[in-house]
Parts: sequence; C-alpha cells; structure tokens
Amino acid sequence: MENKDVFILNWQGYEIEVSHLRSYSKAFEKAYGYGMSHIEVKTIAPQGAALRVTDTGYRSIFTDELSVKSAGGVKRFVIDGLGGLRAPQAGKLSMKHKSNIN
Repeated sequence: MENKDVFILNWQGYEIEVSHLRSYSKAFEKAYGYGMSHIEVKTIAPQGAALRVTDTGYRSIFTDELSVKSAGGVKRFVIDGLGGLRAPQAGKLSMKHKSNIN
C-alpha cells in the first residue's frame, strides 16, 4: 500500500503497533482535496490488551488527514485518543519506527 507508515508506540506499559495510511481513498482525495487517513491501533504487548479506544486490542479508525495534521501528527492523534500523557508516566513514552511501506 502507498504512503503507509508503521511504528511501535510504548505507552504506559503497553506496546502498541500503529499503522497510518495517509490516503486510503484516491476518490475521496480527488473529491475533497485532502486525504482520508486509515489508522490501525493494535496492542502487541500484552497481546490483545484492552485500551481506552478498544476492548479487543485492535481499532480501525478512518478520519480525514486534516484532523491528523491538526492534532500534531498520527502519534499525537493516537496518544490523545488513548487519554494523553499522564504526569507520572510522561517519561515512559517512546516511539520506535518499525517500517515504511511505499
């Protein structure tokens, strides 16, 4: 798939795989002038653990790319959805890039 970025987000003791496809629908982009993002959030450790945004450890999110950009990027978009950074855990956030598929 084009423009797909995959990374691991370490958030409050969870390892979360995040994939972001910036332009899921070329027809949407042509009609509206901006991309429709597809973001997948999957808990990989502990495997399948529930998060604020999912009871099953997996969540598929479709949103316009403008919303992702206005949040400060996909990392910030996902963190905000998880409940943001809480003060005691703020130092534990890290992101490890996994792959970029072009």
